[in-house]
Amino acid sequence: MIRKLGASEEVPYSLLLLADETKEAIGHYLPDASVYVWEEEDNMIAVYVLTVTGADSMEIMNLAVEPSRQGEGIGLRMLEHATETARSLGFSRLDIETSNAAWGPLYLYQKAGFEIDRLRKDFYRKRYPAPIRENRLLLNHMIVLRKTLL
Repeated sequence: MIRKLGASEEVPYSLLLLADETKEAIGHYLPDASVYVWEEEDNMIAVYVLTVTGADSMEIMNLAVEPSRQGEGIGLRMLEHATETARSLGFSRLDIETSNAAWGPLYLYQKAGFEIDRLRKDFYRKRYPAPIRENRLLLNHMIVLRKTLL
């Protein structure tokens, strides 16, 4: 079900854009990252992007599940797969980030064993020219969550 996307395969931007605002934002991390997809009957229904961020750490840069399939545990399975992938590659830490207004992802990430590590204040106001809202709240800060893999 979950597999690494081949270098010559088309990137599933329709899924990635569920979790990131623009292709430009995705383009910043995609060249140095590995893309993993959940596939059923040749349909990609979920994706995550994993990249090395330090000598002992990796980060999930994007995690998205087709809206019609959310709530089925696919996101949790993708997080478990990312954890096992990072661990098998010898990394001891795995990070993931989300906004201050992303209640669903915050719950999911903590359910998967990630803990809030730090806050990147004013991240969205500095990075995006127009205000962004989620759950009717203004996105201001980025919350960084970390999972220890040892």
